Amino acid sequence: MWTTFSQAVVVGTTTSGVELFLPALCAFSPVTALSTPRAEHSATAVANGTVVVVAGRNGASFLDSIETYPANNAVPVVTAASAFDQTTGNALINVTATDADGDGGYAILRVRLSGSSGPFALVEINQGDAGANGRLNAGLSSYLWRYTTQGFTVGQTVEIQIIPVGAVLGAPFTITTVLGAVI
Repeated sequence: MWTTFSQAVVVGTTTSGVELFLPALCAFSPVTALSTPRAEHSATAVANGTVVVVAGRNGASFLDSIETYPANNAVPVVTAASAFDQTTGNALINVTATDADGDGGYAILRVRLSGSSGPFALVEINQGDAGANGRLNAGLSSYLWRYTTQGFTVGQTVEIQIIPVGAVLGAPFTITTVLGAVI
């Protein structure tokens, strides 16, 4: 693992997977995988931000290879979003995104009453992640929000903000919806 600019990159432990940790969000964002799966390797950041990964193991085999890894995950771009109630009190938030490097990222979902100048609150989504972080892939991603557990009620108009995360935070995408619109 290495750190720079308040971020850490965790290089694959037993696979080729690599994740970027964003401490401010307390979340990991997957980035482009290594070419060779490896474990028990050395990873060193050099001045330009590249990580040099040396040796390690691939299963029972020892590796003698060196791989350089540019720590730059493209931020997914949200192109469309909608929200509607599946059942009373449970809104389904659908987000469509593109991703230049195809490895996905995460979405931070925030909400506030429409017309409010107050701060956004994190949306507590039901996707296996407690809090407001959910996987965001190219194409369609869906998040279930039980808004009544956060004090919102049917009939309220809310602004839902989707912030894509790759190596950095992307541009927010905001929609306005009336809670309780069942389709």
